[in-house]
Formats: sequence, C-alpha cells, structure tokens
Amino acid sequence: MTALSTIALGNTKPAALDRTRRCLPRHAYERSRLFDRQRGVALNPAQPPLLQANLTWVVDAYLISFGSFLLLAGRLGDLFGRKRVFLAGVGVFTLSSLVCSLATSQLMLIAARFMQGLGGAVSPQ
Repeated sequence: MTALSTIALGNTKPAALDRTRRCLPRHAYERSRLFDRQRGVALNPAQPPLLQANLTWVVDAYLISFGSFLLLAGRLGDLFGRKRVFLAGVGVFTLSSLVCSLATSQLMLIAARFMQGLGGAVSPQ
C-alpha cells in the first residue's frame, strides 16, 4: 500500500504526520534566523569604498530600526496574526536586501539598511 492509499482508507499514522507538521514551523523559523545571522557579513565586501562616518550610519541604521520596531512587531503579530506578520517581515527584509545590493549611493544604502532592520524586527515572530 502506498502512503496515499493508507490515508484514503483512514489507516493514517498520526505520529508520522504529526511530526512532519511540527517540524515545518521550526524549519521556517531557522531559515529566518539565517537571514538575521547574515546581516553583518553582507556588508563586509562593501566596507572599503564607504567613508568611515557613513559606514557607522550603515551599521547603526539597521540597529536603530531593529530596536525601535521590535516591540511594535510583537503587537502587530498579536493583532494580525503571527504568520502574516512573519511573512511580511521576511518579504521586507528580502526586498531591502536586494535594494542594498543595487544601491548606487551611500544614502540609498543607509535607507535600505533601515528597511532591513524593520524587516528583521518583524520576522522573529
């Protein structure tokens, strides 16, 4: 018997299916943490052309927005659902990472890093 026919007949193995369902959110969470771990490493190739004063703003823009919106993100998760807010945060982080890689000026890079912090604050739901 195949797995589909056993499910159709009602002879399911709840433990195996339940284990798979329990693991999916954990995998999604770990993938989002990978984005968060890469935040400092992504700027290493871009550091030499930046002036030292603006390099500070590039790093601090992320930290300021991340710290400022962390509590608000928790409240948004309570209001709109954690899954929706989490997916929105991952989307904002991904799009702002793309803008960071395509930045043509330091101001554009700083603004994109600010948006990355916002997406990073919302994604740990």
